Amino acid sequence: MLLVVKFLGKSEQCSVEIQPSDMVETLKEQVEKCLGVPPEQQRLVFKGKPLADSQTLGAYKLSSGDKVFLTLKPGTGATSVQSAGTKELREALEQTLLRHFSAKDAKLVLKEFEKIYGKCIKSLNLDDIERLSAGSLQASGS
Repeated sequence: MLLVVKFLGKSEQCSVEIQPSDMVETLKEQVEKCLGVPPEQQRLVFKGKPLADSQTLGAYKLSSGDKVFLTLKPGTGATSVQSAGTKELREALEQTLLRHFSAKDAKLVLKEFEKIYGKCIKSLNLDDIERLSAGSLQASGS
């Protein structure tokens, strides 16, 4: 069967020829060959469920043409990029707030913003992330 593996957050995807009897770890090896991400850094997700290395693809009822999503496991490089971006956003927001509020009020507003922002991020599903990624890529001209 032919599966499409889409790297979330990047404009990369590849097609992989694999059998339902193959293990997920075999799929990860194929993904490494086409996308260059080592298996130990991969997190593969199908229909919102992470795929366990020890299971066969057939156990997840994957069929030809299905799309599997690839994300990086936490702590494998993605978090440092995310933290840097979050830090920059926080600093920019804090500077903007300080122009319009007292330091004490700016701190309160920033704290509330971070709480709401965190809830919003946690509520995103894979479809939301794919739409955001596609929109960002189209806006940047990629």
